Amino acid sequence: MASQLTKKLNEALELEDQQQQTDAISFYEFIIQYKFANEDEINDDTIKAKEQAAYNLAGIFSQKNLFDNLIGLTKQILPLYKDLP
Repeated sequence: MASQLTKKLNEALELEDQQQQTDAISFYEFIIQYKFANEDEINDDTIKAKEQAAYNLAGIFSQKNLFDNLIGLTKQILPLYKDLP
C-alpha cells in the first residue's frame, strides 16, 4: 500500500500543478482517510504521504478561503497523529 499512497500523492501533485485543485482534493482526501490494514503498512513512506496530503489539502483550503473545511481537516487529522508511532 505504501507505493499506492505515494502514487496517489504524486498524481494529486500533478493535478495541482495543472490547476485541477478539485480533483487533487479528492486524491488528498483518499490518502488522509486511508486506514492501515496492519502495522506493516505503517512506514516512513506512508506516514510522509499522509502528512504531505494533509499539508497540501490545508494549503488549498486556505488559498480558497474554505476555513470551515480547514477546521474540519484539522479535526480529522488530529487522531492520525496519536495513532502513529
